[in-house]
Amino acid sequence: MSDRGKKGKRKGGYLRPYVQGSWVAVEDDMLLSIAFSSIKPSSVVLLIQMLRIDKMLAYKHGDSYTSKFNLTYSEAETLGLARGTTKRAFDDLEKWGFIRKVVKGGLKSSGNVSSVYQIVDDWRLRGGLQSLKELEKLKRCGKQGL
Repeated sequence: MSDRGKKGKRKGGYLRPYVQGSWVAVEDDMLLSIAFSSIKPSSVVLLIQMLRIDKMLAYKHGDSYTSKFNLTYSEAETLGLARGTTKRAFDDLEKWGFIRKVVKGGLKSSGNVSSVYQIVDDWRLRGGLQSLKELEKLKRCGKQGL
């Protein structure tokens, strides 16, 4: 059986789980937060992919999932981001409280291991929601003609 027939894509010696037709939910609170509006577009791309990985691993492992997963720069670069952009996106997401680096990886760390990340809600503490005026403007988006 080829790798296509399996439920996942072989990457880095293990299977990334994939469910056909799956989706990733992004909370309104996150979308409307000051932290989210402050991150770079490349960070948004990386965040959505990390949310996808987190969701798929939670689906695959169920209650035994610890919400921690590894992600290498090479894997992240498959999203079309250059290595420097990828590093800045990781730093941006960590700075604004969307992710936490649990284990520092890389060749200069303790051996040849990849970094381990965790999705966190610390972005809620970094500025909160936008002003009510801005929220009202955003809520009206897409409602013309109703």
